[in-house]
Amino acid sequence: MTTWQRLGLFFGKLGFDKGDERSVLIVTYAVRIAWIFITVALMIWMLYDVIWFRSLGYPAVFFFSSQAVFWLAMLYYQRKMGS
Repeated sequence: MTTWQRLGLFFGKLGFDKGDERSVLIVTYAVRIAWIFITVALMIWMLYDVIWFRSLGYPAVFFFSSQAVFWLAMLYYQRKMGS
């Protein structure tokens, strides 16, 4: 038995199983809300650093890199799925 099969059995005993359409949609909405929260928090933190310290620090790096990853992933999957 492989590690992935053991993990599948473990999470199956905990009540996790393959999601139906509704549960996948719920998770998608939750991820979208979490992404918006993190984006807004990083933007506020970045603006705070720019206003008070007159420099772009780690919040700016995290903000711009997260935006780049999001948009590149979205473009990739739009082309892959054909929409």
